Amino acid sequence: MSRASRPAPPLLIERGQYERLRAVALAALDALPELAGTLLDEIERATLVGADALPADVVALGRAVRYQDEASGAIRSVRVVLPHEADPATQRISVLTPVGAALIGLREAQRMPWTLKGETRVLSVLRVGELS
Repeated sequence: MSRASRPAPPLLIERGQYERLRAVALAALDALPELAGTLLDEIERATLVGADALPADVVALGRAVRYQDEASGAIRSVRVVLPHEADPATQRISVLTPVGAALIGLREAQRMPWTLKGETRVLSVLRVGELS
């Protein structure tokens, strides 16, 4: 997985979450080198903020997000979590999945282009926060 050639949107990540995300990505480098490397690249380019300065419309660990895959038109609601908390049955996706890595740090209305298995996809963040 890699970011497509289009410019990537700016990312915001809370400092404490940055440390957890970095540790998770470093621990996964041997098993999932491409995905862990992409997550590391993304969090390294993010602007870090304090917990009290992270806007409510930013995708962060534990926050629910509704997004659209622009290629298929599919809309999904998920919660981005650490790998050990992932549970597809309850829409909890790991930050070490292509979608989780693409969404972390984005704000509502931002779009993230990705190339996965040679196919460019764009994810659009529709809403962050509790979803009905």
